[in-house]
Amino acid sequence: MLSVPPAAPLVVYVDDEPDLGLLVGLTLESGGRLRCRTFTSGESALAALGGLEPALVLLDVSMPGLDGPAIVERMRREPRLQAVPFAFVTARGASHDDASLRGSGAVAIFRKPFVPRELRAQVLALCGAPALPAPGSGPGACEEPAGALTAATASLLRGRREAFLERAAADTARIGALAARLAGGDPAAAAPLRDLAHRLGGVADLYVAPQVARACHELAALAAEVVDARASTASGEDRLPRPASAAVAADLVRRAARLAALLPIADPAQPP
Repeated sequence: MLSVPPAAPLVVYVDDEPDLGLLVGLTLESGGRLRCRTFTSGESALAALGGLEPALVLLDVSMPGLDGPAIVERMRREPRLQAVPFAFVTARGASHDDASLRGSGAVAIFRKPFVPRELRAQVLALCGAPALPAPGSGPGACEEPAGALTAATASLLRGRREAFLERAAADTARIGALAARLAGGDPAAAAPLRDLAHRLGGVADLYVAPQVARACHELAALAAEVVDARASTASGEDRLPRPASAAVAADLVRRAARLAALLPIADPAQPP
């Protein structure tokens, strides 16, 4: 990350997608008003939080293992962390209930994909730090040259784009296989399909691939319905519950095929 004064407010960002962690860390530390520590799992974040004094904790809502709301529950059990402000991060168009997220005490809900300068300004305000003045806005204006953050973001994305495309192709094949398993009557495929589509959608947002991101978010939402329907059945039988009919499973297969048809993404990534 960047060199930031140790007295600057500390933001902890938890997201299972490393690319997003890199982007958010660069975004928040650019300009020198904030420090940022990133973690790729709820478990690793909780293990470290006891030794940190964050001004704000940013939590991805959907993650394998401990997700954002589960991390909040654990924080409430720790006297040192009970009063730490937290905010949720979620994909645009995700099926989360904003009212319940805010009802848990969240000070904000941020949507992916981020506009870097806007994200930093909002987090600065939540941390009580002075906002960065617009470039060239008078005495004491921001030391950061106009466009520096955008250029740094674009450079980061260009350097990681090929790895994203390779992973996107592999993940899309796995999504198709999971959808086929689900259509064949295996309900255990729903949860990994939901998680994989959610992750791929978040990264596609980052690399400005809106059609891929939208297809992934729709797949994740539909798979989440299957997971929720199965959880609500009292029988616990290893079969698709009534609400998750064959038609729903077939829809997942069709959507997975459409997602595969969107790759590869030919247009070069642009900064958000």
